[in-house]
Amino acid sequence: MDGDNLQDSDPKMDDDESSDRSFSTRFSASRLREVAEKELNANKRAVLEKSSFGSLLKIRPFSVPLELIDWVVMRIDTKHSLFRVVELLKRNERCELRDIYREGTRAPIKKSISVIKKASDNDVVTLERTWVLLCLALMLVPGTGNMVSLDYLASLKDLDELNEFAWDEHVLATALREARNYQLKREAGASGFWIGGCLPMFVLIYMDFLDVPRSLISEETFNYSLPRACFVCNADFELVKEFDRNKLTLEKVDFGKRNY
Repeated sequence: MDGDNLQDSDPKMDDDESSDRSFSTRFSASRLREVAEKELNANKRAVLEKSSFGSLLKIRPFSVPLELIDWVVMRIDTKHSLFRVVELLKRNERCELRDIYREGTRAPIKKSISVIKKASDNDVVTLERTWVLLCLALMLVPGTGNMVSLDYLASLKDLDELNEFAWDEHVLATALREARNYQLKREAGASGFWIGGCLPMFVLIYMDFLDVPRSLISEETFNYSLPRACFVCNADFELVKEFDRNKLTLEKVDFGKRNY
């Protein structure tokens, strides 16, 4: 997989300049963790822990500062974002799996939460399929609507084949596409807009390249365990911001060859 580079000549963030760079995103690690903790009983969690997306049951309820996402995303080269990835349902393609997630013609996230909450503890297929939809909608490839994307059901018909798909490439391709959308909006002076994709992922990748000076290390330092998103906390991002204030010089970062 060809990588995409992040490059910066003057990486220092200007707090005053970034204060009006607001945007909105459906990305919500805290909401996904809340589903895992409050909507699932022990039996359901035990089932999902064995599934492909089971590690996200332990996601930390972190929130990446918007100005930090802005600073990282605005320095991404998104030109090479062509990947052969996840199979999606075609427009108007019939799929009986859609019905249980719909309210009318839409598929609200709250409906999927209701499905996984009401499912039998022994209904492994419904539990795992619904959990994947929630992971995608809230963490990995969030859209701008408060919905799960039922297009992914094409890849979720046979859950035994779940790991055969290049989810990592799909998440990266989607995030790069949305990063480019973000850049175009920001360059046009827009603010207060909604954006999709897992933009916080780029900040987590960026953390791989920080050699934190001892003077900045507090009681909590970066936990580089994988999957990374399950081990970061809000204090980590404050450390990144503090590190940036000390004028880090960032060379090229190859997103295609790092774990995230």
